[in-house]
This record gives sequence, C-alpha cells and structure tokens, in this order.
Amino acid sequence: AETDEGASEYDVDITQERQKIRGGARAGTGAGFLPLFEAHLRGDAIRFVLVDNGHALHFEGRVRGSFMEGSVRSGIGRQTVTRAWRAERR
Repeated sequence: AETDEGASEYDVDITQERQKIRGGARAGTGAGFLPLFEAHLRGDAIRFVLVDNGHALHFEGRVRGSFMEGSVRSGIGRQTVTRAWRAERR
C-alpha cells in the first residue's frame, strides 16, 4: 500500500477466509512486522488499522479486482490528516 505524495510505503500481506481477513505489513521505517488490527472485509469494502512507530493508521477502501484503494486517516482531533492510498496485488 502506498499513500499519496509518496508519504509511506508498506508491503502488506493479507489472507482471506470468506469475509474474515488477517495479516500484517512491513514498513520502510525498520519497524519490523506490523500486525493488522480491526481488519474487516464486507463485500468489496475493506478496513484495517496499522500501528507504525506509535502512530495508528486507519485504512478504509474498496477492493477492485487486483487492486485496492481508499483513504488512510492518522492523528487525533484537529491534528487528523487524511490521505489517499492504493495497493496492487503481487
């Protein structure tokens, strides 16, 4: 998954069993393996949370064939930032 403006890039590994998903990601920050939290898939809507370096990243989006895209939200209150993200199946 890559956020817009090249802000961050994650190698995400998601496994699916029916409507259940689980997995994690590796980041370029050297944080190691980051598990997915609150991972949900309903129809083509996907959402999950990654915690990288103490910061929660809330991903929401749609699965469209071999890619997913949507928005990722981080921060708290007035410090909240929302960016676009996109991921392609490898």
